[in-house]
Amino acid sequence: MVSTRSNLPESVYRIFPRDSWQASKRRNQLEPSPIDQKDGFFHLSCREDVCETADLYYAGRDLVVVEWPVQILGPGLRFEAVETRGNRLFPHLYGDLPLPKDATQEIALQWNGSAFVWPEGGAPPSPKGCSSS
Repeated sequence: MVSTRSNLPESVYRIFPRDSWQASKRRNQLEPSPIDQKDGFFHLSCREDVCETADLYYAGRDLVVVEWPVQILGPGLRFEAVETRGNRLFPHLYGDLPLPKDATQEIALQWNGSAFVWPEGGAPPSPKGCSSS
């Protein structure tokens, strides 16, 4: 199922291990992860799904969350239901991610010993979440 709603969030997020993000910035190039290559798109998140996704796939690692405005991602951005996540909508980008210099914000997620949390003063809550109607 693909969402064609016009009520989309203003931004989407990509979770990076800090070392991977730093290497991408040095090269000014973003490479797809092995799962991105397998699935044929870049996996992104809405703000409300970032910490859960980080917990599921990156528990305890040093992470950076990078924000891009939806309007610069173009027509390849699709919000698709993910069965393994309760059929919630997740942003998937079919095409190239913008360059690191185009990111509007990079935020270090904090690991509290059992889960990731947004740092104090981190990304503000999205007024329009992926799963909202």
